[in-house]
Amino acid sequence: MNGWLGLSGRSGPPFMRSALVVALFVSLAACSKPAPVFLLTIDTLRADHLSSYGYDRQTSPNIDALARDSTVFDSCFAVRGRTTPSYASMMTGLYPYKHGVTSLGIGLAEENLTLAERLTTDGYATSAFVSSTVMIGRLSGLNQGFEVWNDHMPDREANRNNFERTADQTIAGAAVWLGSAPRKSFLFIHLIDPHSPYMPPAPFDTRFQGGSTQPINDRDVHSAARLAGKRTLGQYVSAYDGEIAFADAQLGKLIDGIKAAGLYDDALIIFTADHGESLGEHGSYFRHGTHLHDDTVRVPLMVKPPRGDGRGRERWHGAVSPIDIVPTVLDYLGVEGAGDGIDGTSLRGIVAGRDGDGTRVVFSSTSVGTTTLWAAHRTDGSLIATECPAGEVGGSQGPRRPRGREHSRLACGAAYFDTEKDPAHLSPIRTGDAHDRLESALAGKLAAQRVYKRPFKVERLYNPSDKGFVEEFIRDHNRDFAAPTREDIENLKSLGYL
Repeated sequence: MNGWLGLSGRSGPPFMRSALVVALFVSLAACSKPAPVFLLTIDTLRADHLSSYGYDRQTSPNIDALARDSTVFDSCFAVRGRTTPSYASMMTGLYPYKHGVTSLGIGLAEENLTLAERLTTDGYATSAFVSSTVMIGRLSGLNQGFEVWNDHMPDREANRNNFERTADQTIAGAAVWLGSAPRKSFLFIHLIDPHSPYMPPAPFDTRFQGGSTQPINDRDVHSAARLAGKRTLGQYVSAYDGEIAFADAQLGKLIDGIKAAGLYDDALIIFTADHGESLGEHGSYFRHGTHLHDDTVRVPLMVKPPRGDGRGRERWHGAVSPIDIVPTVLDYLGVEGAGDGIDGTSLRGIVAGRDGDGTRVVFSSTSVGTTTLWAAHRTDGSLIATECPAGEVGGSQGPRRPRGREHSRLACGAAYFDTEKDPAHLSPIRTGDAHDRLESALAGKLAAQRVYKRPFKVERLYNPSDKGFVEEFIRDHNRDFAAPTREDIENLKSLGYL
C-alpha cells in the first residue's frame, strides 16, 4: 500500500512525517550544490491574467515575485490547445506530430525520450505531482522516466466526468516529498484549478467582483463550465481570476519552502502553462482548443536561472514555445547532447542577455471535430489557417510573390492578425509581407510533417468521454493511496498546507 498523497515509485518512500518535512528546511541546505530543477505549471492559464503580464487585477503576487527574479517571455505560444499533448511537448521538446500525443487519451509512447529520463540518467531524483485524471500516468504515459509520479485524484470535479485534486492537496504532497529529496532533484508540478468550472474556495471565491455586465446565456456555455447563479461575463471572469489567485497562493507556499531549504538561489525554476482559456473571445465561452488566437495559446513562461548564471535580461519579446523547456534545462545542467533531435531551442543565452532570434516562428495546432487548425506565430502577429489537409501545401509561385521566387503555398485559407495593432484578433489580413512570411513558414512546417515518418506506433489508452470507464478506473486507482492519519493531517496543518 502506497502512502497517502501517493508517494509511489521504484524508490519513493511512504508518507513522511513532519520530521522529514522539516528536513526540507535544514538537511538539504548542507548538501553539495548541483542545480535543483523545478518545473511549475498551472493548467488553463492565459498569460494576460497575470499581473506580471499587465493584468489590472492582483491575481498572482507569488508568481509576480518569481517573475522579478526571472526572465519573462512575453510571446510564448502553446503547441496544442489540449492538456496532455502540450505536456508531452514540454517533456520531450518535440511538436505533437513527432511525439504522437495529439489528443487526450493517447499515451506517450516509450520510444520518446523525456526530460525526466535524461535527468535520471544524470543522477537526478525525479518526481511529479499532478492534479487531473488526464494526467494520471497509466492514462497519459507522461510518467515516463519519473521515479515518483504522484497522481492521487480524490475528488469528482463538478459538472464533468473527471477527477482532480485542488492545489493545496497537490502542493502539500510535493512538500512532503521535498522533505526527503536530495538537492539534485527535478520536481514537476501541475495544478488544475483555473480549468472550468471556475469554483475557487473561500476567500478566493469573492476576492474579485465586477467586470463586464455582458449577459451570459447558458446555451452559449458548455454544460461542464456552467456556474449556477452566474449571469454575466464579469461574474465568470471573476471566478476564473479567483481560481488563479488560489493556485498562486498555494504555489507561493511551495516557493517559500524552497527558499527556506536554501535551494531557491541555486535552483533553475521554470514557470509556464499548457494552454490558455477563451473567456468569450471569438464566440467561445470558458473553453480552450476551439481556436488558436492568443487567448487560448499565449501562455506565461518565466525562467529563473541558477545562481552564478545570472539573469541578464528582464523580458524577451520574441516568439518562444514550451518545446524550449527541455533544451533549456539540459543546457543549464550541461547534459551531453542537449539539443540532439529536439525541435525546441535553449533559452539560456536569451536569459543571460545575449542576442536571441527576434524573428523566430513557432507553431500551434488543435483539432475541432474532424478539422485541424494551424497557426504560425511571431512576436508581431499570428497566421491562423483553417481546414488545412494535414501537411498539404501547394508548390507553385503565388500571385502575391515577386516574379522569379518560388514559395510554398498553403492549400487552405489563412489570415494574419497584427497582434500589436489588433490584440483581440478581430481584423484578419490576407495580403502583405507579414502574411506571406508566416504563410511560407507554416507551409514549410506542414510539408515537413507530411513527409515525417514516426518510428513508432501510438496507442489510445482510454476515451475521456467514457464515463463508466473513468469512474471505475479512478475507484481502483485510488485504492493504491492510503488515507491520511490524524497525525498526518495535523502535521500538514501546522505547516500551513491544509
